[in-house]
Amino acid sequence: GHWVPDTRISALEERARQEIEAHHQSRPADPGMPLEALRGALGRPSWLVAAALDDLAGTGKFLLDHGLARRKGFRPEVAGGDAAIDRVVAILERAELSPPAVEVLGEEVGRSDIADILRLAAAEGRVVPVERHRYFCGRPSGTRLRRRHHPRGGPRPAGAEPEVCHSVARVGRWPRHNQTRRRCPPSGESPSRVILMNPWLSVTTGN
Repeated sequence: GHWVPDTRISALEERARQEIEAHHQSRPADPGMPLEALRGALGRPSWLVAAALDDLAGTGKFLLDHGLARRKGFRPEVAGGDAAIDRVVAILERAELSPPAVEVLGEEVGRSDIADILRLAAAEGRVVPVERHRYFCGRPSGTRLRRRHHPRGGPRPAGAEPEVCHSVARVGRWPRHNQTRRRCPPSGESPSRVILMNPWLSVTTGN
């Protein structure tokens, strides 16, 4: 184990907060900051980073799951908000079984962030990625869609016809490998914790 001053862990936790908020500001369409990128930004030692992230998750103000870190209540968005998504969905709905390729669609609406718009629309079940560079409206009126390739599988969007489906990555929850416990410091010392490195520990015992 390692005895670590609380101030050191708190400082790293604050850096993690700032990194996540900066990612939200610079990439508002992303659902969150990749945990690996966050850990890399915080540096080493890895056991200290894990302890700081464990504390951050414990505040309830930030969520660390599905491989992402995000502020609680954060909602991905693009410039123009829902109206921008509605415009793209309307074009795909009118196109029915002949939608334009993603690049062409981006030129049509004058958006360089068309991929982000389509990703958010797909997350809401409003469009379906049927080919690598082509999306269909989730349920075009009077038509049925069949996906040609379905390599990874996954649940179909709500309201879609039975043949319409799309891939959903299956990822696990970020584990809390390190257990921590506090000790009462001698007079004049800062509070500190020992970080136990055994990943199989589920509880820590008192002195």
